Amino acid sequence: MLNFLKKYQVFIAVFLFLIGKHLFKYILLVNEADLLPVAKHVVNPDWIPGDWYLGTNLEGNYRFLFNMIFGSLATFLPLEAVSVVGRLFFITVFSYFAQQISNYYKIPFWFFIPFLFLYSNNHSVGAREWMINGLESKSIAYSFVLLAILRWLKKDFKLFFLFCGLAVSFHVLVGAFAALTFVIAMFMNPHEFKPYISSFFRNSWIGVVAGSFGLFFILKFLFESPQTLSPDPDLIYTLIRVPHHVLPSTWNMDHAISFGGISILVLIIVFFRSKDVLLKLLVSIPLASLVFMLIGFILYWTGKYTLLKFYWFRYPDAILPLFAFIVILPILFEFLAVRLKQSRKWLDGIFALSSVALFVVFFATIFPGRVEAFFDKRPIAGADLTDDIVEMCSWIRTNTEEDALFLVNPFFQNFYTLAERPMVVSVKHFPQSAEHVHEWYVRLSDIYGEPLKIADIQKSSSEIQREYREIPIERVKSLDEKYDIDYFLSIKKREDLKSSLLYHKGSYYLYGLD
Repeated sequence: MLNFLKKYQVFIAVFLFLIGKHLFKYILLVNEADLLPVAKHVVNPDWIPGDWYLGTNLEGNYRFLFNMIFGSLATFLPLEAVSVVGRLFFITVFSYFAQQISNYYKIPFWFFIPFLFLYSNNHSVGAREWMINGLESKSIAYSFVLLAILRWLKKDFKLFFLFCGLAVSFHVLVGAFAALTFVIAMFMNPHEFKPYISSFFRNSWIGVVAGSFGLFFILKFLFESPQTLSPDPDLIYTLIRVPHHVLPSTWNMDHAISFGGISILVLIIVFFRSKDVLLKLLVSIPLASLVFMLIGFILYWTGKYTLLKFYWFRYPDAILPLFAFIVILPILFEFLAVRLKQSRKWLDGIFALSSVALFVVFFATIFPGRVEAFFDKRPIAGADLTDDIVEMCSWIRTNTEEDALFLVNPFFQNFYTLAERPMVVSVKHFPQSAEHVHEWYVRLSDIYGEPLKIADIQKSSSEIQREYREIPIERVKSLDEKYDIDYFLSIKKREDLKSSLLYHKGSYYLYGLD
């Protein structure tokens, strides 16, 4: 038992840390509030029947494999349990990755505790990308990317292509950028990979097969007819829906320049100065990914905003911080080991005790509260939702028709998971095809009262919420005529609809529409 604990101490430490920090954090919030209801509806269209947005996903999209797997799980497990199952998968993979990195560089487990604290709070340079904050297709794809990295370092191209292909199938952009990064990194290390070129190409078919789900949608995209809708759906996406991911002007540039600059500088120094072959190979991966970040900046500076929909910053934004911290670990460890050689055992003991104490305090103060929230506030564990809206949605779920259409605050992202009813439109729930993106824009504009201002990025969200609160009864009736709405969930009392009030809880009022 002691030998087992000693052998896998890094895995155990990282696994427990991530369990404490991420297993029950933001359950069914943020992206999970979008992707998990979609997955469940794709497999079981009778769940929330007739919803416009959920129905757009029945046509198939690049998340097909994710939808099939986790949507099938959702047929016999509640969505919050599906979230936990998915999180356990990528937490396990990340812990295994950390264990293997530790084995490569002989780093003791106590060095990983400070690393985890630093990385968990600095996992993005600026584009707000993440790997392990919740269950969605990209978190599964990143898990396979990490496994592919380990096989790439060992020149095991059979498993490398398997994992790389699976990454493409779960998330086309993450997998494709990862695959291209590996190719660039190979060119950066020609002497290391020249003897393995034949093996690389001989096994490439595995990647094609494993990535077939993603490759199908790449081909489908390439052969689609161009759309001539106005406003341009691509601009709607980049400038209204995801500016925080694709527009550097929305980033915290002080953090991006300082943190990103230091990370890149450290990686460059290690790449050109280190004599450790494995370390140079590891460093070449994030450095190679900077090609895509550079392309993103060029597109942004030249005003090619429609092309920013490909998330050029996504992969480097996630990879750069992770590898910067990973590379700093062996450098710091070697520095301390050499200069404090005579006090090595004493130093190990002090750092080990400090790290364990830090870990125990963190685990004891954070984890119990999240576990309690998970079992007490199901299905939205730990969500920052009032009891009033939860009770309102519970009443809706129990007392209204399954296919009844609701007009709700477009920024209320948990209506699907709490009420399990169709809604007119939601800012969070964004469709994939150009024509559906345009429909999303039209629906939001209808609620807003006039066409949304694409250039007015920051103002739009606050305006929509304020406009919804004060929405005129004439517009509600107009929306009812256009979309055949059954219920209006208001966030203020409406005297002009007093006779049709069905339920009231706190500041939430549910009105029936004829």
